[in-house]
Amino acid sequence: MDRIGRYRVVRPLGHGGMGHVFLVHDPTLERDVAIKLLHREPTRTSLRDEARALAALSHPGIVTVYEIGEHEDQDFIAMEYLPGRSLREVLASKTSTREELLAICAAVARAVDAAHAAGILHRDIKPENVVVAKGGGIKVVDFGLARHLEHTDRPTSRAITANDVIEVFRRTLPPDSAFGGVDTEVSAGTQTMFGTPAYMAPEVLLGEPSTKASDIYALGVTVYECLTGRRPYTAISLLEVIAQTIDGPPPTLDDPLGPLVDRMLARDPAQRPSLAEVSRGLTRTATVAPPPPPRRWLRLMGAVAAAGLVAGGSWMLARHQATPPPVTASVAIAPFTFDVKGYGVEPPHAEAVAEVLSRLVGEVRGAHLIATTTGSSDAGVSATYLVHGTIATARGELRATLDVVEVATHAPVATHVIERPASELAPLLDDVTDEIARVIAPGASLDRSRNPMRAQMFARLGAPVLEAGHFTEARPYFEQAVDADPKMFDGWYELGLVLAWMDASDAEVRVATEHALALAPPGPKHELVRGVRAFVAGDTSGARAILEPLESVSGPGAPDPRELYYYLGESNWHDGRHAAAFAYFEKVLKRDPRFKPATVHAWQYAVVHQDVAAARYYIGLAGDTEDWAEHAAGNYAQLATSGTREHAFEAKLVLGQLDGPELGEKLAATDLDGASYQVALAIARGDRAAAKAAFATAWARAIANLDPDSVIYALDNLGEVVLSAELTDEARTIVAFLAAHSKQRPARNYLRFSILTTQLARDPALLVRDHASERMRSLADAIASSLAGDHTAAAAGLHALVDDPTFSYDYPERAALLRELAPGDKTAATLCAALDAPPIVHPALLVLRAECQRRVQRPDQRPDQRPDQR
Repeated sequence: MDRIGRYRVVRPLGHGGMGHVFLVHDPTLERDVAIKLLHREPTRTSLRDEARALAALSHPGIVTVYEIGEHEDQDFIAMEYLPGRSLREVLASKTSTREELLAICAAVARAVDAAHAAGILHRDIKPENVVVAKGGGIKVVDFGLARHLEHTDRPTSRAITANDVIEVFRRTLPPDSAFGGVDTEVSAGTQTMFGTPAYMAPEVLLGEPSTKASDIYALGVTVYECLTGRRPYTAISLLEVIAQTIDGPPPTLDDPLGPLVDRMLARDPAQRPSLAEVSRGLTRTATVAPPPPPRRWLRLMGAVAAAGLVAGGSWMLARHQATPPPVTASVAIAPFTFDVKGYGVEPPHAEAVAEVLSRLVGEVRGAHLIATTTGSSDAGVSATYLVHGTIATARGELRATLDVVEVATHAPVATHVIERPASELAPLLDDVTDEIARVIAPGASLDRSRNPMRAQMFARLGAPVLEAGHFTEARPYFEQAVDADPKMFDGWYELGLVLAWMDASDAEVRVATEHALALAPPGPKHELVRGVRAFVAGDTSGARAILEPLESVSGPGAPDPRELYYYLGESNWHDGRHAAAFAYFEKVLKRDPRFKPATVHAWQYAVVHQDVAAARYYIGLAGDTEDWAEHAAGNYAQLATSGTREHAFEAKLVLGQLDGPELGEKLAATDLDGASYQVALAIARGDRAAAKAAFATAWARAIANLDPDSVIYALDNLGEVVLSAELTDEARTIVAFLAAHSKQRPARNYLRFSILTTQLARDPALLVRDHASERMRSLADAIASSLAGDHTAAAAGLHALVDDPTFSYDYPERAALLRELAPGDKTAATLCAALDAPPIVHPALLVLRAECQRRVQRPDQRPDQRPDQR
């Protein structure tokens, strides 16, 4: 076989369970790829569906799927090529330490947990499906592709015995499989089973569907094997494995991890721990070192002797103090409830904060506290104490209310309130940790001095989360990293990126980027950070000027091309140079399709420009909903019946189906987004008085109940509707509010809304150009032409902008263009026709459609009339 689809076959890599695996070369992207050519199966549709789901999942511990295709009537899956060794080969080599093996298993737990969160099961976790890559890192392969065990003639009652199941297997499996080794992977013609019985949970062997808990069982077998060098059962044949697995759990493992592994192998799936708990237990056990080796004490003794302190047994005291104290207590941290304002567009990530707290509790000095995270209830918690609470904003400060409960008795042990300034979440978590230590182990506390090792730990935890594009989840790790070591360049640099991406306050973004710049090593890295600082400060053109020369830098010290191209893409995007930005994002994703931040604007560009093929590809990399691609394709009838709730509603809006319950829910909403639909529908009915009243009510409620940042970020929809509807006074109200909050740099949408309001109010004072991007300067030039009466130039400038739209589809700019066009202008007809299938749906669509209808009915309307005279 020379080719599989467009791929050139290099060599076979062996058999991969469900098919043959080949190393191939992708001539388009110039990279090596692994292809699994799947066996012909009657259930190929479900396999492809699961492969597509996996392709949408981005995680550093999961093999990346690039493409699902067909070759000579066989499905194939093109995926990341992973040179390295399987965990089975690592175990066979007997060269890895216990700590290294547990770290591998912890990485597997995190990867499988991420897949479970995306609705994907593995169903065949075993050492053969874990790859230790040559360049470092752990990858789980064959993810989500193994199928449920489905035997139509098998009894399904939990009361059946091992003999019942064995008899079914005797009838359905090939003879060699029934009496062969425990690694046998079965594939029979009509009744197919994928999954290795030695790693399959009892309930799956009994015929029940695979679940998250059955994946946890399989990982438990793998952990058992890593700890002992053998599987939990002493079986020598497949049927003995089945019998022993169904008859009962294996003997308790005599190991510090024994209780955790016992729970993972519990017969009752409900008793198995979560994968998050497994990951933390494995990680913490791997890092709890046994007593130091003798060589360390020889070095210590030599140092003591040299200092003249041998007498009096001082070295024995030093040795005693270096030995970890006995375990004082185990603590389970439940995710806190957050009601925090000003943190950014999203609240703190509760699970990430709980993980940070559990790590901090484990760092307490003066006691040996084992900490894990858990759910919000103490039901099923295997710890001495449960910690939960709330963190809220009160009087401009963060207030943590902390509750410690004794799990065995459900009795409250302590309640405490801690306050910090609003921006100090990391020090607040330090305070919470100290309070937990004080309650459980009086005299113990967290070391608050500079701690580079702790900083590195949190930075390592945050790095894969950040790379996966989960900014709010990554933020607590980097905040804690710089809290532990304020001189940590990487921590400040990554924190600055996170804060900018999640629209945190200007002050916080500036502080982080200034710290990073001050700590950056001289050379290209320093220039990269300087460019990033310019970008986050809103100087997109300045950022481009700094970053573009770095493209020619190569060799040692050169910046990471992914970061450089990404920020060149972002700088171009926010400067309104969308095509150039898209080209940079493509460069990033050709180098690393897993670099999720670069996927966001890439798929947005493809959708809004209605490039359906590119939209599907980049949406798949981003893990966003495929419904966006259906918008790009104009498949609104399909979306209206099969899309997600929001996308189905928007499809109905395009189709003119305005009598459904979804629109009623939007109109009944009391927030600013609800007001945008109330105003838009009133304008569509021709009732401007009702539109103005709806705006006034919503605005008064928002100003009274929301902080300014929340109003700014909620204004987009309402502001665009107001501008499209020519509500001049209301537009002035919004612009004045945004201007008042543009002290350091322009508040979100201030320049755009102010420039567009200029056309409505005919007020040159509103034509603000300070800090304007290239796109905003072009918009200002077009509106200036309108004020000067040059409608031809104004229309030309606005037309160029809507031909290269932003992801909002620029409804206000389209409305402004319609105002500049003469009656009968063909551009107006084209613009209105595009509203039949817009790639991005917005409540302003109702306003523009109404304007298009009025143009047909009143073609005598003149473009030089003032908006308030229309």
